[in-house]
Amino acid sequence: MPSAMRTEWTDLLVRLFRPAMSPRPPRAFGDYLPRHRSLSVYSANLLLLALCADDIRVSRLFGGDDTHNVEAWRDMCLRWRSESAAGGWLGMLDLIRVDRVRRAGRIDVSLSLGSPDEPPPVDLSWLLRMDSDGDARVRMLRDPIGRLRQEAHFTCDFEADILQHVLDPLVAAGLKEAGAEMRDSAGGFASALNVLMRLGVAESMAAANRMELYREALAWHDRHPAIARSLLDRLTTDDDAHPDLVAEILDEIWNPSPAA
Repeated sequence: MPSAMRTEWTDLLVRLFRPAMSPRPPRAFGDYLPRHRSLSVYSANLLLLALCADDIRVSRLFGGDDTHNVEAWRDMCLRWRSESAAGGWLGMLDLIRVDRVRRAGRIDVSLSLGSPDEPPPVDLSWLLRMDSDGDARVRMLRDPIGRLRQEAHFTCDFEADILQHVLDPLVAAGLKEAGAEMRDSAGGFASALNVLMRLGVAESMAAANRMELYREALAWHDRHPAIARSLLDRLTTDDDAHPDLVAEILDEIWNPSPAA
């Protein structure tokens, strides 16, 4: 298909997609209007047809600012999941590749047809809409783990309950809030809970990455004793840890500097 024709085709399908889930005003023969489930299938099919012609970003689909567009995409996905047959929703996950992109401080989501890769680690720069400058500041977010646990219990969602089961030991240890504490370090944004969990599997990392993790964990030792204990446990068994690094970490833990 020629490029100009693909553009016209995509523009037409996008114009059809935007009002696809909007409420219809009452009119004669209303019983013959598509039901919500049919509208979900209709809008999903419009998106798939548009992607056959060209890749699309959600900013083009919804036409608002970046926050509105991402929220609108999330809401549309939740509707597809709730109103489509299980096979249809899972089919979309297998057919559409989703890439989170960011340019000039604005976030977007790129959609294309193709076998999706394994989802990458969460890009906190995308999520927080800011670049990391390594200033070591701690940023407190809303309580995401607490809200997830509340919603999982309320909705009785199977997958969400499994995730909460994984997190239960950390919550029982008083580390629920650690998931909401973000530090901007030399390696980028990371939560205290993320650092603690990476310490638990550090043996799977390359030696250089482990050394970077140890320095990153050191910045949290005064706020979270569990991280300090895990860090010390790692140092006692890591033959690649240089004595100078071990001495630096031990000195900071036992004799913290005023800035710590």
